[in-house]
This record gives sequence, structure tokens and C-alpha cells, in this order.
Amino acid sequence: RRHTLIYGADSPEPIDEWAFLTPPPPIPGDPVAEILQIMEPVHAVVPLWEYGWTLRVQGQLADSKRCLKMAAQIGEETAQVAIASTAYHQLAVLASMVGDDEESQRLNERSIALNRQGPSVGLVSLWPRIASAFHSLRQGNVDEAEGRLERVLAILGETDAFRNHRNSTDICLGLVRTEQGRLDEAETLIREAMSDAPSLYPYTHVRGLLGLARICHERGDAAGSSEFLRQSLRFAGRRSLLE
Repeated sequence: RRHTLIYGADSPEPIDEWAFLTPPPPIPGDPVAEILQIMEPVHAVVPLWEYGWTLRVQGQLADSKRCLKMAAQIGEETAQVAIASTAYHQLAVLASMVGDDEESQRLNERSIALNRQGPSVGLVSLWPRIASAFHSLRQGNVDEAEGRLERVLAILGETDAFRNHRNSTDICLGLVRTEQGRLDEAETLIREAMSDAPSLYPYTHVRGLLGLARICHERGDAAGSSEFLRQSLRFAGRRSLLE
């Protein structure tokens, strides 16, 4: 039910009001204990990661951390390196959400290092690399963010697969171009990625809307900027997307 809500289509109509955050539903029972009671550890890694991710984006961080740490631990123990790497990446994002940038960077580097041990070396590192680019941009390191995004694009190559990764990369690159004052190029990158809504991660969907708001602001279009900001709050608020 949470997934259906988070990935559901947004209303395209303009809005005049500012939306509030809808609190997420309560967590029933002990998710880690109950998943491990139902499943053998080797089979529990994916649902632990999946539920941990969902709780993270909806702001229920303590239970999210428990699920993700267990997914990372069992993933390593059972040689499910790709999932363990992804769990460490999500733990890195969680650390960033509570303001621990040093721990976030450490966990993200752990994710990247771990994926080098797996069979699909480059592909598993895509999300950590994209997240690192967003992190670099937040820190004002525009050139560093651009370099990391170029690395992601080099890994993706000409393939039309991994649309979610490519769209997220293009949105982040659009934010980089905005910082560089290349507004037309930035707008093209963001709008083209946003047009592929079914293949768009919720966080980067909101980042795209915020990027378009920033572009309008830079052009002196206060009404357009306000509209995109309201859209971003509506999208995040209805889905309980705390971050």
C-alpha cells in the first residue's frame, strides 16, 4: 500500500494552496523480527531492504535503520553483495537526513567499495554515485558533482535500460547546469527527465520540481517559481516523503 501511494501518478492540474505533510501510517509490530520469523535469512534480505527503504523515505527512521542494517548484514553473510551494497547506500542517505554527513559519506563509500566485489561492478554503484553527486552539489562542489555524474553516464553508455538512474542523473546534471548559469540547458535536462514520470525516483521527482522552481526564480518569474514549489510540496506531502 505504501509503494502504491509513493509511486502513484501526481495530478497535473495547477494548485493555489500550500500542502501539508500527511503523516505516514503506524508501523505494525516488529518488522525485523517478523520478517525473519516468516523467512529464512537468505530470503529475508530483499523484503528487509524494501521495507527499510520505504520507512526511510516516509521518515520512520529508527525502524528503517534496523531493517536496513539487518539487510546489509545478512546480505554480506549470504553473498548477496548487490543488495548489501544498496542497503549501505540507504543507510548513508538516512545518516544524511539526520545531519551526520561524515557517517553518510563513510557508509556511501562502503557501499561503493562493496559493490566492487560483485559481478555487476559498475551498475550496482550507480545509486551511490548519483547520491554522492547530489551531496557534492549541496556542499557547493559543483565540479565534483559534475564529474561523478559524467562517470554515471559513462557506465550507462547508450543503453535505454536503467531509465530511473538516467533520469535521476539528468535531473542532478540539470541542477549543476543551473549553478553554472546555463539555464536553458538545465531546463531541457530536467523537463525531459520529468516527462518520464513512471521511471522517476520520488526523491529526484521532487528535486526536479525544485530545480524548475529555481530556474523560474533566476529568470525573475516569481509566479512560476511558486507554482513549482507548491507542486513539490503536494507531491511529497501526499506521499509522506519527509526528506
